[in-house]
Amino acid sequence: MKYYQENEDTVFAIINDKKYVQNEITNITVNQNAIEYYKEAYEFKEKLSKYPVLKDLDSSKAVDAKGENYSSYGENNPYPYRYKVFGELFNDSNKGPYIEDSNSQFNNHKLQVIKNSIESNLIPAISNYNKISTSGVNFAMPKLQEYEWEQITQNVSMLTFLQGLNIGGKIYNGYSIISNNNNEEYVAEDSIYILNKGEYHKVTDSDLLDNINDQTIGLLNINFDRRATTANLKVEDTEYSRSVYYYPREEKACYNSIINANGTEPKVNVYEYLKEAGTSGLTSAKYKLAQIYYTALGRERYGMYRVTNKLEDIQEYLKK
Repeated sequence: MKYYQENEDTVFAIINDKKYVQNEITNITVNQNAIEYYKEAYEFKEKLSKYPVLKDLDSSKAVDAKGENYSSYGENNPYPYRYKVFGELFNDSNKGPYIEDSNSQFNNHKLQVIKNSIESNLIPAISNYNKISTSGVNFAMPKLQEYEWEQITQNVSMLTFLQGLNIGGKIYNGYSIISNNNNEEYVAEDSIYILNKGEYHKVTDSDLLDNINDQTIGLLNINFDRRATTANLKVEDTEYSRSVYYYPREEKACYNSIINANGTEPKVNVYEYLKEAGTSGLTSAKYKLAQIYYTALGRERYGMYRVTNKLEDIQEYLKK
């Protein structure tokens, strides 16, 4: 559960869009989520490293639901390129590549797996619909470009497509992809903002490196979005319910990196931008920024992906 500090002695949580003041918690203290996140990641890596067979596991070993190797699919093989799936995991070089790099073999294979899963479910569904459709249109899975697949797999996304629309002498076939990285379901690499001197910035904001101090912290981007909750009011003998809007954090957006976006390094992957922190020295601004970013990323991912840890406690709390 995520808690928010309202004033010196009031802490609240938001459950199903309702605000619950925590009577037993009056102050938010430092949590261990970031430590636990990286601790478990390291332990998982160490566990996998005990199985050398994984070192040589590549995409050519993939099989379909019937156990048939995809290499027999010919031109329709969803894994035409051979990737060492866990290659980076066994890399002893400090120079990389690393498994979290956007161009790592692991991520390339992950992209192909997700792509194949979507296509292998959509294509039969569309084919079955064509068998019963009386529209006269032969609907088909749209052919997406690789950068569009990356957009779909790197964010919470919605793909819509419209086919067979008569627009006067022509038949329209098109599709649209809508992505959203401001949500409570997924923490992407760009979901962390850096709060510094009363403003929040993107990690790649070039101005940050000159202004980092001990109060600089990383926060999830949705903490700066307006939210709504329900307030119950009573006027004389009549009870009313109304929506109340608030901001979990009230700091302002940096104009250059959030609003105008000219202050950020163009098309730079966050991991790539921070990679040189490992060789820039422990006291460098880039190293401090990397510490702040990865602490926030681990904290938010661990807290978000393990929301069922206290599910029973939450359910009991809501019954009260």
